[in-house]
Amino acid sequence: SMKLCSFVYQVNRIIYNMLYDNNSYGNFLTSWASVSSTFAFFASITVKIIQAIQWVLRKMYAIINKSYMGLSREMEFHADAVAASVSGGNNLITSLHRIELADSGYRTVINKYSELFKEKKSGKNVYENHRVVLHQIANTFKLSIQNELPVVNREFLNSYNLNRINFKDQWASHPTTEEREAHLVALSVNTDVSDETAWILFSDKEKLQEQLTQKIYQHVEMEPEMTQVDNDEFKKIYLREEERFSLPAAYKGFYDARNNTLLDMETIQDDVSREAPTSFESIFSPDHAALPKKIRAIENDIELLKSIGLGTIDVKTFDFDGAKYNRENAAEVQAVLEKELAEKKQLLETVDKKAVYFFYQLASKEGASRAEALRQEYTSYYKLRREADLFLEHVNKMLSALQPIFSGETQSIETINAQIATLKESHEVVFKKNLQEWMNAGAFSENDVLKETISKFVPSNYTYFSGGRFLEKELNELNHLVHDSWQGIYDYLFARFKIILENQLQYITTQ
Repeated sequence: SMKLCSFVYQVNRIIYNMLYDNNSYGNFLTSWASVSSTFAFFASITVKIIQAIQWVLRKMYAIINKSYMGLSREMEFHADAVAASVSGGNNLITSLHRIELADSGYRTVINKYSELFKEKKSGKNVYENHRVVLHQIANTFKLSIQNELPVVNREFLNSYNLNRINFKDQWASHPTTEEREAHLVALSVNTDVSDETAWILFSDKEKLQEQLTQKIYQHVEMEPEMTQVDNDEFKKIYLREEERFSLPAAYKGFYDARNNTLLDMETIQDDVSREAPTSFESIFSPDHAALPKKIRAIENDIELLKSIGLGTIDVKTFDFDGAKYNRENAAEVQAVLEKELAEKKQLLETVDKKAVYFFYQLASKEGASRAEALRQEYTSYYKLRREADLFLEHVNKMLSALQPIFSGETQSIETINAQIATLKESHEVVFKKNLQEWMNAGAFSENDVLKETISKFVPSNYTYFSGGRFLEKELNELNHLVHDSWQGIYDYLFARFKIILENQLQYITTQ
């Protein structure tokens, strides 16, 4: 296999050079053709021959590399077979099921480390912290814990895979988890399960874990006042944040991981009051709770179909709802999904309206003042949401205008000065005004570091570019401030909405 890797690399290099790295020969043909009309005639014939050769080479490239990718997938199957022969296919399947969950947990820990780093704190033991996160994930998804690890089975994985477009990716270097699992089941090489942790292979595991954790920070500058966060403190911080960003369980996940529909409280009564009366259970049903996930899945499928239709994804056929279609049918299936997407989005908006009006009716039974208070809470929240959308639209325009600078694109001094002038005279003025308004509204009250940064930035007069060079510290601060301020606004709006959801539940208990 290593010899084949070398062979494929050399073939790809030759093909690439002949297809793309031949500017000198192209320039020679151009200059040769310009000598006379006779030479131009023969040069045009030569160009056609070269184009034919390039067409053949492109076909060769596809054949060679698709075959190589197929071999790579077979090598993965062989590696799995070796692992199964050593530790049992049943144990390997268990590991494969946990990989995605474990990866999600690890990324959560690293993101939390990034937040702690801004507070001059660092993690002490990433392994113990990872275990805390996995247990919380298991609790969220109602997974059982066995031997300190979540139990993940195929049924659970399938319940969260709502995509309906499937195809055989001939360019994939690795088989899918489902394919690997089917291969291992077919091998039927099973062994007893060992409940012992793999850390028994090491002596003084805590010391080793802490040493490896410090490798995470090896490329960042650790300030002298940095303090380490042990596992108990990490757990306390993490669970506090989880509680802060979780919504009441009574809503059965209906509002989780999405923005609820922006509504007009002046017209909502006319929109839904003429419909049949609804109940809490009918609004927050399992089907309605699954709507946002289904919408995201359809959107993903539509993007896949677009890529298939354009040829970006190189497949001849694909499956949709268990039926096979040719690539030429991608637009047809896309139209079906787009209609379904519009219907589900409309249904979700209708349910959002019904939910708000339902609680408004319950509050009205408690008195006009209660109903008006709830209406004002929603009105204020939706107003802030619209202002946040305008804020995001503006900062996106600002960052888009600065993209050539942040990407390191080579530009003339005149062009750079013009970009900086636009930033200073237009974008920065609005950005600072918006930051101050959100600060006054209390959007950043939970983040002292961000408040201090904004307080210094608003009255500042950064130049960003001086003496023919960029002032990277100022540009980086602007970039970080955009992202951190938007996160602060998002968190603030989430907290406002959570309070509304918590407060209105009282009207359920009083009925």
